[in-house]
Amino acid sequence: MPDAAVPGELAGTWQSLDQGSAEVLYTFRPDGRFERAEVLMQSRSSGTFEFDIGTKGVVDVTGSTLVLTPQGGTQTLHDPDSPSGSYDGRPLDDLSKETYTWSRQGENLVLVGTFGSVSYEPMTQEAPR
Repeated sequence: MPDAAVPGELAGTWQSLDQGSAEVLYTFRPDGRFERAEVLMQSRSSGTFEFDIGTKGVVDVTGSTLVLTPQGGTQTLHDPDSPSGSYDGRPLDDLSKETYTWSRQGENLVLVGTFGSVSYEPMTQEAPR
């Protein structure tokens, strides 16, 4: 586990804002663990395309730098245009570390990483310790 616990202002569950047909939920736990759920859904004439990724691991926070170290996860793909390519619960191949800069803007959390800046609204907040 990381040496430092997750700061109280980061602990809790966060839902992405303005991501179109994608949604990302992060849960940062005070003990240094995280879970992430990513869901992409698109309505198509043939049905609903859905791609889900669930990741668990540890988070290390140093100042405004947040490093996620995935320790496992699964992905599921349901493609009505290619049913033979669909699958459930496939283990994640890429467990690379991810580095973000984090900040709070009012009630929201902002993560800035390789693909730009994403804002998250609080779903729940952990009680301060």
